Amino acid sequence: MTAEELFLNVRRAYRLLYEVQDSARKVVNYYSSKLDFNDYAGLQLFSNFPEKKKPSLDGYADIKVYSNKWTWDLFPCYMFEYYFVSNDGYKCMSMVCVMDDGAFNARKILDTSTFVSVEDSSSYILLTYAKYSSRTKFDDRIWYYNLYPDISNSRDAVFRLGKELKDKADSFVEYNNEKGHLITVRYPIDLLMNQQRSESALEKFAEKIKESFGDSILKTYTD
Repeated sequence: MTAEELFLNVRRAYRLLYEVQDSARKVVNYYSSKLDFNDYAGLQLFSNFPEKKKPSLDGYADIKVYSNKWTWDLFPCYMFEYYFVSNDGYKCMSMVCVMDDGAFNARKILDTSTFVSVEDSSSYILLTYAKYSSRTKFDDRIWYYNLYPDISNSRDAVFRLGKELKDKADSFVEYNNEKGHLITVRYPIDLLMNQQRSESALEKFAEKIKESFGDSILKTYTD
């Protein structure tokens, strides 16, 4: 591949990524309008968000640039979580978008040549709902805490969960212990590109939560 061909593909890739992220934004905004949760925010899972420089240089450039920082920091949506919390703080829901799981078990995350081939990798979303017991301490209210007590970061938890669910698309998996309950499902990433499917997925997820925990996660409307 020539340099000209390389950057031709780079331009195509950026435009395609825009379409995918725009679809994700629209889906999460729709979910927010339907979910009976207090607020939601985003979290960059695969790497760290670029730090701002204080003070900025000439009051203009304010992002710190280090020779030892990960280039992945510049790609926040490579693995991104939309996180919803309830009014009482004891329930949460996540929509995690994984653009590429080829890094899972890679020998070097900073060396893409060690990733699983793109043909053998997957792109998917995880919908997760967690309900904590009233005894659960605030610091323990992380949705994967009950699932993987040996894991201390969201990236590895998502990769492990995604791998476990790889052959269980559209099926639900539940975990329960004394600290609370968790239910999750994996969907192919193309769910984001189809409004009807994304709406149906939320409705199905809400029905399963109601069946399993008796919780209603969708807003109720009265005339």
